[in-house]
Amino acid sequence: MSRSLAMQKRFCTSYYNYCDIPLSKPYPTPAQRRVPTAPQAATGSKLENGTRIVTQDNGQATSLVGVFVDAGAVYEPRGKEGVSDFVSKMFFRSNLQSSDFHIFKTFQHAGANYWSNGGKRYIAAKVEARRDTVEQVIARLIESAFIPRFAPHEMNLERERMENAAVTRNHDTKKYAVSQFIDTAFKGTAFGNATECPAEQVDVLSHDDLINWWSSTFTPDRIVLAGVNVSQEELKAAYDAADWSSANTADHPSHKGSISTGGIPEARYVGGTDAQIFRRTVTFKTQQYYNDVYVAYGRQGPGANSAKDVAVQYVAAFALGGAIGEGLGAEGLVKAFPSASLVGGILRSRPENAGVAVAALAKTVNSIGSLAGAELEAAKKTAAIALLAETNSREGLLDFIVEYSTPSGVGLTPPAIVQAIAEVTEADVKELHEFMQSAPPTYTAFGDLSTVPTITSL
Repeated sequence: MSRSLAMQKRFCTSYYNYCDIPLSKPYPTPAQRRVPTAPQAATGSKLENGTRIVTQDNGQATSLVGVFVDAGAVYEPRGKEGVSDFVSKMFFRSNLQSSDFHIFKTFQHAGANYWSNGGKRYIAAKVEARRDTVEQVIARLIESAFIPRFAPHEMNLERERMENAAVTRNHDTKKYAVSQFIDTAFKGTAFGNATECPAEQVDVLSHDDLINWWSSTFTPDRIVLAGVNVSQEELKAAYDAADWSSANTADHPSHKGSISTGGIPEARYVGGTDAQIFRRTVTFKTQQYYNDVYVAYGRQGPGANSAKDVAVQYVAAFALGGAIGEGLGAEGLVKAFPSASLVGGILRSRPENAGVAVAALAKTVNSIGSLAGAELEAAKKTAAIALLAETNSREGLLDFIVEYSTPSGVGLTPPAIVQAIAEVTEADVKELHEFMQSAPPTYTAFGDLSTVPTITSL
């Protein structure tokens, strides 16, 4: 597919509107009738400008499309922590072509839901809509990715929301504990950068910081355009029809960002501990359950380098959940990155029971190599069912095909990993155990820690 990188319209990185179309002009969304196709396997391709397109068409009439930009927290330099999260939260604000009202009305006419989020690896923006409106949805997504405004009044509104989020961040205790678990495991490295903007950075990050970050990272070679229940042909046609699809932001003289990102930083696992005492009953006196303790314990796994590596980690996670879950409120945990992962467990306990529960959690994680027989077979079945259930949802499948996509297509598929899970042996589990034991443990605890043991006592 031939594609010119030359700009097709006037362009400016100022937060004012310089386009020829008034922001009050209504945006048409003509209905186009398309008949859903038969289910197809995941496929990927790479355009001449470097943009990757990954799709899996299951033949349904509701599509989920997304723009994934390889510009997440792992790339943030010192002093700019949180900039990727800030940019992700501004994704569906007004741009140089359309106001946020235009964007809202387009998605409303398409019967769409839309959201964005930042992560360790990607800034992602997703829209779920009728399949016959994919072209209009993609047009707005491309605008948001290639010509943002970062208007001061919109940034101030987002700052208020981010400040509120920072104050209440630890109210979702399990999510907070898992986040701290990951950050502790890679503390002091790029992989330890928090996925949410730190409270102290909310007022520090400026319009210029966002523009510099966006212009340095939102380039075609870092962008994956993905879709579920849409074909390669449909997604490519919608991308070609978008006004700004030929834009290469790095070519514009105003886009000379000062941030150098390079490739994915090496994941340097360090392990360690993080314990935070917090008794919410000081604030919520009638809600005693807020005294509960959340503890995560685990070690480094081999990562997601092959279907076998992914499979054995899934099996271990569900074996851990089964072994420690009964009576302890614990579950197995595996968080994988492209080059590293954490395998372990997380539990919720009353303070008086935390000591016994944490000791059981650590013992189970450290003895995973003894998994065999009926317990192994049960863990394999549970892991396979959980993976299929996770990727049966549109968003789960979209995230999966992007995570395992390569410049030449899709590297791993759910059926391939399910097959690898079925082939996991006792020897594979022992090999995983030896790998995990070769690195120090990671241990995080949050809540009333009066009876929680130290890592040295475990």
